[in-house]
Amino acid sequence: MSKVIILSPHLDDAVFSCWQFINMPGSTVMTVFAGIPPAGTTKLWDKICGQANSELMVLQRLKENKIALKQTQATIAYLDYLDKQYRDQPLKVNDLVGQIQKAATKQSTLIAPLAASKVFRHPDHILVRQAAITLKEAGYSVAFYPDIPYMHLPSKPTANYLKRLVKQSSKLLGFSVYARVNLLSEEERNNKTLAMQAYKSQYKMTNLTSLGQLNQQAKRDYEIILEENIYNNL
Repeated sequence: MSKVIILSPHLDDAVFSCWQFINMPGSTVMTVFAGIPPAGTTKLWDKICGQANSELMVLQRLKENKIALKQTQATIAYLDYLDKQYRDQPLKVNDLVGQIQKAATKQSTLIAPLAASKVFRHPDHILVRQAAITLKEAGYSVAFYPDIPYMHLPSKPTANYLKRLVKQSSKLLGFSVYARVNLLSEEERNNKTLAMQAYKSQYKMTNLTSLGQLNQQAKRDYEIILEENIYNNL
């Protein structure tokens, strides 16, 4: 079993936001919504990304994910849930919890998206965050990452920014957390940028629709993890 399981809602989220943990020995990147839609599925986002056939788009994204993670030490894992844009039926949090538990032990640390953007919180990211909170309540060790590009990291993690982030995150999660800042070396930053750009089918349009934030966030020399503060109760 992996020491660290990074829960990536989609085929790029972990790389965009949690690069340093991906490079840790014994880590696993688990993409939750990696299911392949039925033949004949066509969705607007896939069209504007250059592929009208959504089945072929997801197959392409799976290939890109392998390329992006090839340079890392991470094990690649997938759950076959469909992305929100392909689902017709609501998905229950407990369904995700049960599948994640099959890959984790109480000795594993789960790292999940915070999904705390003030502009748009992707429903899939919220589901994964809720599943992580449920697993924490069941005794699992859980931490959270600001999910890029929905959440924006400033050029420098000032004390005031971290204070606001901790306050917002603690309120959202329902328990007290602190922010750990992980600095990226120049080599790590360069490798992360190359991995981000390996998601060719998504990178250009994601950067455009986020008003250039994806390119800006790739230049950040740090990442943030929100961990439980056992010394400070809400």
